[in-house]
Amino acid sequence: LLYAQYGSQFILASIDVNREQDNAADGNARIATFMSAYGATWTYALDVDQSVARSYGISVTPTHFIIDKDGNVVDRHEGLEPLDGLVARLSRYW
Repeated sequence: LLYAQYGSQFILASIDVNREQDNAADGNARIATFMSAYGATWTYALDVDQSVARSYGISVTPTHFIIDKDGNVVDRHEGLEPLDGLVARLSRYW
């Protein structure tokens, strides 16, 4: 819903932290199934060895980051959050 409504205003990317420890082929197939089931049309990536998760200190999923146009993390939120809360946080940077 967020991407459908506001996707033209920012870039959305999801990274699967691969807690299942899938190889790339199995993990990408799992992601494709998820995307199809939920109508997800934005970019997804698989963190095969959890190096991205370690680099960003991710211990909770979901974890949302807002990264500005210069590549700086300007906001971080761990756990689920209502859509209006995420929209409010994003709108600070639009």
